[in-house]
Amino acid sequence: MSINPCPVGSKGRRYMNPNEKPISPDELSSTPDNQDGVTTSASVVDQTFLNHPTFQLWVKHFHQAFVVYDAELKYQFISEAGIQLLAVSHNDLLGRSDAESFTPDLTQHYLPLLRLAVESKSPQRGEVPCWGTRDTHTIAVEYIPLLDAAGQVAQILGVLRDISERKQLEADLHIYRDTLNSILNYASASICCISVFGDRTWRYEFLSAAHTTIFGYSPKELFASPALWTQCLLPEDQFVIEQMYESIFAEQPLRVEYRIRRKDGQLRWIADSLTSHRHPNEAGWQVVTVTEDITERKYLELELQRSQASLSDILNNALCAIGRFRLHSDLNWSYEFLSAGSVAIFGYTADELIANPTLFASRIPSEEKQSIIRPAIYQLMAGFPCTIEYRFQHKDGSYRWINCSCIARYDPSSDSWVGVSVSTDATERKQAALALESMLQREQQTIHRERLIGAIAQNIRQSLNLNYILSTTVEEVQQFLQAERVIIFRFSPTWTGRVVAEATEEEIPSILDQEIDDPCFREDMLTAYRSGRIHSIDDVQTADIEPCYAEMLQHYQVRALLVLPILVRHNLWGLLIVHQCSSARPWNEVNRQLLQQLSTQLAIGIHQAELYQQTQQQAQKERLLNRIIQSVRNSLDLDTIFATATTEVGRLLEIDRVEIFQSLPYQMRWLNVASYRKDSDLPDALGLSVEDEQNWGMAQLRQGEFVQIHDYAATLNTTDSSQSQVFTGSWLHFPVLARSTVWGSLSLCRQQPNWNWQEWELDLASAIADQLAIAIQQSELYQQVQTLNSNLESQVEERTAQLQQALRFEDLLRRIIDKVRESLDEAQIIQIAVQELANELLLDCCDIGYYNHDQQACVIFREHIRSAHVQAAEGTVIPIKTHNAEIHAQLLQGHYVHFCALPSASIIRGTPQNFAILSCPLIDDQSVLGNILLFRPHEQAFDDLEIRLVQQVANQCAIALRQSRLYQESLRQLTESERLNLLKDDFLSTISHELRTPLSNIRMATQMLEVMLSRANVLTNESLPANRYFQILKEECQRETQLVNDLLELTRIDAATEPLMPTQINLLALIPHTVEPFLDRFESQHLTLVYDLATELPPLVTDLSYLERILTELLTNACKYTPDGETITVIARHQRQQIQIGVKNSGIEIPEAERDRVFERFYRIPSNDPWRFSGIGLGLALVKRLAARLGGSIYLDSSPAATTFTLELPIRLHP
Repeated sequence: MSINPCPVGSKGRRYMNPNEKPISPDELSSTPDNQDGVTTSASVVDQTFLNHPTFQLWVKHFHQAFVVYDAELKYQFISEAGIQLLAVSHNDLLGRSDAESFTPDLTQHYLPLLRLAVESKSPQRGEVPCWGTRDTHTIAVEYIPLLDAAGQVAQILGVLRDISERKQLEADLHIYRDTLNSILNYASASICCISVFGDRTWRYEFLSAAHTTIFGYSPKELFASPALWTQCLLPEDQFVIEQMYESIFAEQPLRVEYRIRRKDGQLRWIADSLTSHRHPNEAGWQVVTVTEDITERKYLELELQRSQASLSDILNNALCAIGRFRLHSDLNWSYEFLSAGSVAIFGYTADELIANPTLFASRIPSEEKQSIIRPAIYQLMAGFPCTIEYRFQHKDGSYRWINCSCIARYDPSSDSWVGVSVSTDATERKQAALALESMLQREQQTIHRERLIGAIAQNIRQSLNLNYILSTTVEEVQQFLQAERVIIFRFSPTWTGRVVAEATEEEIPSILDQEIDDPCFREDMLTAYRSGRIHSIDDVQTADIEPCYAEMLQHYQVRALLVLPILVRHNLWGLLIVHQCSSARPWNEVNRQLLQQLSTQLAIGIHQAELYQQTQQQAQKERLLNRIIQSVRNSLDLDTIFATATTEVGRLLEIDRVEIFQSLPYQMRWLNVASYRKDSDLPDALGLSVEDEQNWGMAQLRQGEFVQIHDYAATLNTTDSSQSQVFTGSWLHFPVLARSTVWGSLSLCRQQPNWNWQEWELDLASAIADQLAIAIQQSELYQQVQTLNSNLESQVEERTAQLQQALRFEDLLRRIIDKVRESLDEAQIIQIAVQELANELLLDCCDIGYYNHDQQACVIFREHIRSAHVQAAEGTVIPIKTHNAEIHAQLLQGHYVHFCALPSASIIRGTPQNFAILSCPLIDDQSVLGNILLFRPHEQAFDDLEIRLVQQVANQCAIALRQSRLYQESLRQLTESERLNLLKDDFLSTISHELRTPLSNIRMATQMLEVMLSRANVLTNESLPANRYFQILKEECQRETQLVNDLLELTRIDAATEPLMPTQINLLALIPHTVEPFLDRFESQHLTLVYDLATELPPLVTDLSYLERILTELLTNACKYTPDGETITVIARHQRQQIQIGVKNSGIEIPEAERDRVFERFYRIPSNDPWRFSGIGLGLALVKRLAARLGGSIYLDSSPAATTFTLELPIRLHP
């Protein structure tokens, strides 16, 4: 059959007809126009051609894989390379389709491409996964449709190429590119590529991000001016430029360090590493540099150099040996470094000790190796530092004391410990320490003795307890001297004595508290002790002493003793005695000095303790006196005071009797009012009366003088046996003076005659007598105060009653005020006043009368009667001229009148009973309205409090009446105003409906006229006057129609007859939709529209038509009044359960005085040009009523910068 060529591309080839000249393999494999070896021409190839030997030979030697499909997309041919690529056999494919040979998951990638080539009759290329068994490969396919003479697809030639390696290389290249970008962008070093030319010029090809951080210049600046880099170099570092050129031209790598000054002036150290190679296609060299900022490293290097120099100076000049050693697990060590100071300390140089590791250890004594060195090695191996002192044999043969501080750490690489040691020569310090230790031992006893004396002295000074001082002293002495017994012996007035303190060993018998009488004690010994002589016996058995003295010492088992006198204020108080009982003991001078010092301190302590005891006794007496005084002052009852005083005095002084007598000067006798008896067997003297003439010294006592009687029985002049039994022994009488007068006496008695009273007893009794006098005065004053209190209580009760009455009146007034303020009914107000006054003041009657307009008569308006004797008079008219004209004259002048009933009053009330009457005028700010009359029995007058109460009630009633009448007038005016408003609303509604019909006719006529004028082409010509007149007519008709609609809408809203239709509204969609009709108007007025809407607004449930009308009116108002070029902002917010929608326009401010009126009907803000803006003031009034209908509100906020109308609505409308 004849096959025509069908070229596919401008450079395509065609397959030849089999009848034509055979094609050589070389010609078949030559594809100059297609580098991939894929043909782009399409011609039909029949089976004869496919079986041609030349074609078979070419296919066998050609490495390009290709397949041929027939028109049914079944395999007609597959090359050997295709078999290998798909890893299938000819039998598996030939005569079969892909759907029959492979699963859908394998064919889904390339079958669509194959079908597209058939449908489009044009080649199709693509990259798909291998659909054979080699599913990990990627194949580039090209399907070329071969057309027959009729232009139909007869065969499909598929050219296949394995591109798996290329795809892998592309993936690797992508990863490499990403890694390189990360390195370039995030590396701290700067990487740049530079092209350098033979004339020593260069340009930047690439700069990483770190270049700006290092040099301070942006890549853009460096690309524009490469010379900036040389300008950064310091002048003294310019030589590196020449080094770099030499390295680049020689194509040798180079690393240089130099200094630059950054763009911001900072001085930095820079390290550059560069490599270079010649350009393959152009003259010059390609240079890659890695630039690092090494400023911190340079500073650290300089600091390290300084530190190393300092360390070298320290090591060379230190007076110690500093070494580094290595410690091995076998407990041996060797030095790796020693400073120069080792020669002075060890006598060996560092080289000698390092070269011979065992030399150092051999110079240490073996015992110290075991006791000192070995434990230190274990401590270092455990990771702890240590400091030791040991002896080292110097090179000169002498031993030196070495102080060594070491620390080590484990080195796992060598299984050893590396340490550092600091050794100093401690020989001089050690020798000084030994000498000091010897000296300390010598002084230890002295220090101990001084410490003992100091401790005893401290104990003595810290304590004022004599027994504690003595016991502490003997214990400390016994412990220091290691004595078997130490005692303190105290002399009595007869120079015998008692052991008052003792410290003994356990086996030594105690002699504490024993009375000792030395039969050999003589006056000369007393004199010696008083002079401070120390007496000692080393051995009683060999001492030359009197037999009686030796016998007494042997009785107490004393073998040796040491005796020191204790002198207190130069008086011999006692002896400090040390006994050695088991053996003789020589007493040295240290012992004597110790006891002598202790004796002095002990004497001071004893003296202080005795003074303290005396002070304590005096303080105790004063405390007892204070207790008596306190007991006396705690009571105002004289019997209690006297009983307490006599008891406390008797117990304090331990006396037999304490008596208190009261002087009765007019009766010339003394009465016993309080008595204390130590012994109940003594006769009781309470109530005893003593005549002046019967008692000696009473006259002297009445003169306020102290009387002492040594023997009362000898001076008593009476035959009364009771008095003779009481008045015996020795007595003291102390006068008790109250207000400079002898009130009585405090008498003390001891049954023993001629008793020697102590001075302090007299002082104490005198002080108690003075306190008794004070107590008597206080008691009398208390009685006076009690009387005054009783009188004051009566006055307080009276005043309290008045205050309670005032409080009741105040409460009544408050109650009346509250009630009258709660009502605006005039009759109720008056009735409340008369009723409350009558009930509270217990009146017979209370009424209120009004004057007529000319004040010639008074009408009783309301009354309240509580007495059956009073007849009703409510409604009675009282002529003023004929009934108590003078009283009404006072009332009309604003004065109250308090009087008794007159005959005219009796006539009015219909009873002849007399009354006490109080009348107060009712006065407002204009005139006297009337009066209040109060009636009560004539014997009960009205006091000042009641009069003030009635005046206040009258004032409040007048105020309430005034308010009531104003209220009634307001009601009348309000009713009239409502009637006028209804008439106005009816008129507006009627006129609106009446205007609507002619306006509809006018609008219809306008529309017909517009049709006619359009046909006549009048409206197309804007220059014609008829066109302009028609537009005015049309616009004014629309404006009037809108005005009538607004009036009707306002009427409907006020009537609230239309039901609300709540709808869920998306404000983010509604607001732009509502604003859209105004966009042309915004553009014509050059206004800027801004949306300020919250991103998350909840759905709003309200009436959609009302909300749209509100937004339209607010936007219309904003367009109307916003100057050109300003901004209108639409705002939407969500706050709690409210939605806020605002319209804000800039460039205009509403005066503060006009802001409350802009929502009124027919109100327009005054301006110089009232006709500039159209409208009659209904828009905002309509908005306010619509907002209220939706359960919300609208308010205005205006400032010089902008004016904002804000609508607040509930999220959910509740109709």
